[in-house]
Amino acid sequence: MAGPKPQSQEVRLKTGIVAIGSYPGKDTNPMIWAVDAALIYKLPFKSEMQMPVRMVIARMNASNKDLLVYSPLPLNEELYKQLDSLGAVKLIIAPNSMHHLFVS
Repeated sequence: MAGPKPQSQEVRLKTGIVAIGSYPGKDTNPMIWAVDAALIYKLPFKSEMQMPVRMVIARMNASNKDLLVYSPLPLNEELYKQLDSLGAVKLIIAPNSMHHLFVS
């Protein structure tokens, strides 16, 4: 028997863009960033289910500012400005049927 079906969903951001790594042996400039969020499913009877999700941003080449975005999340104005300050998004990878909803 299946459980209750979600009535709607939303994404709640937990962090802005946070540096999580650099290329080994190059320098200390960040090359990998992450944004953590919770995907909220609204269930019947005023309950909800939260699932942690993460968008990862990586510099594609140490010599330029081209970016790859993996598992995109919806961007608010603040996140858009932060992402824009890092460089130009050249490649977006939506690894499953949920993440394609946030590609735009």
